[in-house]
Amino acid sequence: MSDRCRVDALLAGPVFTAAASRVLDGQCVLFLGAGASTDSGGPTGQELADEIRQKFLASHPVKYELRTAAAYAEDRAGRKNLVDFIVDRLKQLRPIQSLVDLISLPWSAIFSVNFDDLVEQAAAKVDANRLHVVVDPKELECKPPDRVPLCMIHGSIHHATDPDHGLVLTWDDYRRTAKVRKALYSSLAAHLEQREFFYIGFGMNDLDFRDVFGDLRDSYGPKSEQLPRGYCIAPDPDPFKKQHWETRKVTLVDATLADFVAAVDGVRRERTKAPIADTEQVALLSGVAGALRESQAFTDLDALDHIIATGEGHAHEN
Repeated sequence: MSDRCRVDALLAGPVFTAAASRVLDGQCVLFLGAGASTDSGGPTGQELADEIRQKFLASHPVKYELRTAAAYAEDRAGRKNLVDFIVDRLKQLRPIQSLVDLISLPWSAIFSVNFDDLVEQAAAKVDANRLHVVVDPKELECKPPDRVPLCMIHGSIHHATDPDHGLVLTWDDYRRTAKVRKALYSSLAAHLEQREFFYIGFGMNDLDFRDVFGDLRDSYGPKSEQLPRGYCIAPDPDPFKKQHWETRKVTLVDATLADFVAAVDGVRRERTKAPIADTEQVALLSGVAGALRESQAFTDLDALDHIIATGEGHAHEN
């Protein structure tokens, strides 16, 4: 399906338009996977794994997924060399406009499994003080009330070597930081209550997506059935995946990141545009007002300006 057709299909669906309205009203939470960074030049998880293998494990032709490739590279070259390679790979990225538009939406909170700083850069193009970056759950305690928490679930290139909150690269890292992730979700539990979730940049077979979803569900403990409805933006989902995730309260939305941003903007414009009849009325009043001014038949100019601006009331000649 073409981009335009996907956007039109989204705008024609009442479920999506209602969900998009909740996004515009600041009632939703954004979760970002590696796919949200790819159009800005970032690698997918598998692409990063392949780059690590080529750099540190070139003598071995077997493909590994990211956590395994990182573990083997760490064994062979050391943690610092591995981390430096990843930071150098990601620090030159710059956000494309669709990512800037996505981040400019009034999200209640943003979570990212990515290491890069594209979200911070995108937010800075709109409001340099909009985000409060969190890599340690304790940082939530000092979040200004007017800032949106950006929770870097797997660490950030700006804290890459932090012994407690550095990059989550290997399986050992993932297990070691499990308590940190749970504390992060638990700290925000009240904030996330009654919020719907939007997942963007995840493949439905993506380990990161299953891990994020599993961690979120676990953070709700015995109340896991209260996990809010989620929407995963994923182009061309097959019917079996749609059925599988729908049973877990996740609706797969056939769209790319750019499609989603365009469709939400369409909903915004639909909510804010003036009815055609009102526009025509204002134009007609403006024409009449101009004639009255020229003829000097209407002396209350303040009232006349109010009529033009609001389309309300009736002009009375002296």
